[in-house]
Amino acid sequence: MGEKVKLGVGLLLLAGCGVWLSFYYGTKPKPGEPVAHLQPLACAACGAAYAGEAGALPTKCQKCGKNEAYRALKCRNCNTLFPLVRAEGSFADKAGVKCTKCGKSSFTTEISSDELQKP
Repeated sequence: MGEKVKLGVGLLLLAGCGVWLSFYYGTKPKPGEPVAHLQPLACAACGAAYAGEAGALPTKCQKCGKNEAYRALKCRNCNTLFPLVRAEGSFADKAGVKCTKCGKSSFTTEISSDELQKP
């Protein structure tokens, strides 16, 4: 009887480890996929600016549901929060990015938490 109990406990422990490992690796991003983290986002479709969790951009907007939420920038001239919509292939270049309200190209990525809607 003791051998069967030990075998049963061992098999149960092994099955539990398998379930935990499959859950652990299932929640990780796939290789090459960006890790989602909390960041300031602004939607190009509805104009909403909020703090949201995102990995690859653009992502789905929490307000309107369209796939047009980008990293938010803050205009140094008029303090408007607007999306950093990049042209195809220009991932490292922010040249040509202009405020959607005043048209100036002076902006910052530093946005305080009280300026954003919370998730």
